[in-house]
Amino acid sequence: PGAAAGVAEAATVTEDHPAWRRDQGRLVARDPATFAAALTRLLAASRRVAIIDPYFRGDQRDKRAPLAALVAHVQVTATVEIHASTLHIADHHFRQVARQHLPTDLPLGRAVTLHTWQQRLGGPRLHNRYLITDVGGVQFGDGVETGAPGESDRVSILEEATRAELWKHFVDPGTAFDRIGVAITVTGTGPGR
Repeated sequence: PGAAAGVAEAATVTEDHPAWRRDQGRLVARDPATFAAALTRLLAASRRVAIIDPYFRGDQRDKRAPLAALVAHVQVTATVEIHASTLHIADHHFRQVARQHLPTDLPLGRAVTLHTWQQRLGGPRLHNRYLITDVGGVQFGDGVETGAPGESDRVSILEEATRAELWKHFVDPGTAFDRIGVAITVTGTGPGR
């Protein structure tokens, strides 16, 4: 007897068999709209979105543009957070430039909460860039930022165990790193979606 539709017989499955192979990510143009389009289904299904980018800076357009595009694809009732590090910029300056530059880039009325962290001695490294939500997540190979024309980045799907561990590190309970200052919330004044 043959296998049921969508089921492969174990004896015929090799690592090249279509039933065994699953996409784990893909190369995406480093363009805000393309990043957002690649993640539309994940963003639309999520109630809480955390963008982990230790190198996020509110005064850098190449960092703000992807954030604005991603926020525009999130449910209106969802919360959005950025988790960054102030290793390369004073904490008060980080907050000041975020309050100054982010509102006009974010859709009208959409809030983003910024958390700043510092790596602990002997703790996990605060370096990689992720977008994690209550339902799934991805890792960016290079960064959540606009690139030059022709540049791409690999966006890789996180397995659930990794997503859950990162969620604990940054979001709930958020105890893997040392918090710097208090979280601030910035609300968009830019065009609505």
